[in-house]
Amino acid sequence: MTKNGYIRIYLIMALIVTFIAISIKYQFLSGIKLFGDSVFHIQRILEIRMAFKQGTLPCWLNFNTFYGIGQAVNGMYPDLTLWPFVAITNFMSPQYQMATINFLIFFLTLLISFLSIKSQGNGT
Repeated sequence: MTKNGYIRIYLIMALIVTFIAISIKYQFLSGIKLFGDSVFHIQRILEIRMAFKQGTLPCWLNFNTFYGIGQAVNGMYPDLTLWPFVAITNFMSPQYQMATINFLIFFLTLLISFLSIKSQGNGT
């Protein structure tokens, strides 16, 4: 491997370590920051969490969250993509679960973006 290759690897590793350190400080130790539509997505995750804890699959009507009136949020915003994230983090407390899911989604988005850009640079 060339010197540029090693520099690139070290730079990527430094960015990942920095991101993890910042995530731990601001999300895991300071609590979840609520802004924008964060409350909406937290309620979606909590609904899935409660269904999994009860041993059932989430239904389209949300009776546990969203004011408990049975809104069809899961019908309008499909939550199937959140199921794997909730399933692998369901052993955590709700606060850590939200922060971990946020971190996983951000990291996977970063990885997919990097691979997409890299494939465009190679002419494939």
